[in-house]
Amino acid sequence: MRKLFTKSNFDIEAFIAGSVESLRSVNATHGQTWRLGQESSWKVDEQTGRIVFGFADGGAVSAPVQVIGIYTTKDGLFQWAWDHAAVSPPLRQSALRIREFARQKHCAELQQQQCACPERRAWEYTALAMVVTEANGAYRAQVGNDMYIFMTFGDITRQI
Repeated sequence: MRKLFTKSNFDIEAFIAGSVESLRSVNATHGQTWRLGQESSWKVDEQTGRIVFGFADGGAVSAPVQVIGIYTTKDGLFQWAWDHAAVSPPLRQSALRIREFARQKHCAELQQQQCACPERRAWEYTALAMVVTEANGAYRAQVGNDMYIFMTFGDITRQI
């Protein structure tokens, strides 16, 4: 009964730090196994919910994708995908899970629809999302002069 009335001792910064290390590790493995970071193109198909990475040699891989948020360098603002008009509802599900995670852990920072922060923090939020939703990796793509989309992805499939 006592647990019901005590405040959580959850350390969000420690959790984020561990998530960033996990992201570095898995993305390094992706770089070695299917050349993440060497792609010549990327495309999100909103109908299928997949991201396709294309390579200069004609090869391609794809994976289920979720949008975590949009970061604007001009304003230094990160906006969660769970309430972003440009993100279709099926691609917001992981971001919605982070909002629920934040409620459960009493993390007000993660419940704000947007926040002013450095780009590094947008990566940290994305790493946290990767861990919480058990995604397979994360990716950031430029979608305008000063705008980046932060995404997580699932299991990779080689395209034939």
